[in-house]
Amino acid sequence: MKKNPYQLFQEECPELAESFNQVVQTQISLKGLDQKTKQLINIAIQTAN
Repeated sequence: MKKNPYQLFQEECPELAESFNQVVQTQISLKGLDQKTKQLINIAIQTAN
């Protein structure tokens, strides 16, 4: 089975992947942004990677 890029990222760079996950979680927990904006930011982060 072919691994997706995110799985490969987690396996090859686990410490960096953990930091990335923390950035995503921080963005999700920000107050003042509506849910749709948070989702769009998350999509942009995922796309950039």
